[in-house]
Amino acid sequence: MTVLEAPDPDVTLIWRRPGELVVAGPRTTARYYADQPGRTCHLMRFQPGRAAGFLDIPLRELVDRAVPAAEVLKRRRVGSTHRGLVTAAIPLLSGGAARRPVAEAARELHVSERHLRNVFTEQTGLTPAQFVRIDRVRRVLAGLGRRLPEVAADAGYYDQSHMGAEFRRVMGTTPAAFRNHDWPPSETCHPDR
Repeated sequence: MTVLEAPDPDVTLIWRRPGELVVAGPRTTARYYADQPGRTCHLMRFQPGRAAGFLDIPLRELVDRAVPAAEVLKRRRVGSTHRGLVTAAIPLLSGGAARRPVAEAARELHVSERHLRNVFTEQTGLTPAQFVRIDRVRRVLAGLGRRLPEVAADAGYYDQSHMGAEFRRVMGTTPAAFRNHDWPPSETCHPDR
């Protein structure tokens, strides 16, 4: 059985068995892997911008990676005071067709676009553009039972071809093929991912 790990802006703590705690950073692309029977794990997910305060490291170091928690915790060093800015920016940058462009979100938050981009990347591990891309693709995944032009408009794409190109880049296949379970080949799940 193939298991899908969709793109995800969240940081996840994964406890696989006693003594094995892993920190998985934000995922910018989908992963498909073969399920391993008998393997169980417990997850604790941090919403975007929340893990930086707990881990105290720049989350850009964890994007598309999973590392042992002990390695992450011994490098703690961020301690930022900008968490409120990211918390305020997330609703502005998500929301499909109602989302704000990064420059407009920065103006609304009374900061420069560069400052917002730097703080957002430090606190979430993703640039605002990567966050928006993941948010849009996740909206497409949630709406795949509907007509694709409607899904594209609701997710905030210019048109269906824009949606298809971005979806293929992130998910490795087109929305129509994904809906029909025509997924890319799966890989073997490795304990370090």
